Amino acid sequence: MDVTDHMEEHSEMKLRVKVASWGLVYGELVYRIALVGMILGTVGILIVWAGGPSFADHEQVLRALWRGERVAEIWIAGGVPASGHWYLRALGSGDGVAMLGVVMCCAASLVGTWGAVVTMLTARGRERAIHIFIALVVAVVLTVSALTAQG
Repeated sequence: MDVTDHMEEHSEMKLRVKVASWGLVYGELVYRIALVGMILGTVGILIVWAGGPSFADHEQVLRALWRGERVAEIWIAGGVPASGHWYLRALGSGDGVAMLGVVMCCAASLVGTWGAVVTMLTARGRERAIHIFIALVVAVVLTVSALTAQG
């Protein structure tokens, strides 16, 4: 039996991996939300590059960066509030659209995790309890992190 016979033998075997339904839910939600976020981020950057409306003074932001200023000072130099969801007031600008895309990408894991938790609650099997516990802990940690990061 040579190598090609061995390869043919394995190619005929059908390996099927069963993916848990909660894994599919998590993956689909994260993929779709992050994809929309990446598209929005790219559109926002293209708006700014094309000379469209901009919320921040990019020249001042770069100067503050080169001076080595702290994060809050850099945002203030650019004319952008250092905390909160400023991009919601600036959706008419490329900066606002781009930041909305970043926020959507960051929130994708949170939405996916909660989707997985809900799916696990309907699952059956002996590993169900530990999966639900772990998923709930992760979901709560992500949610608290997101809420406290608003500034």
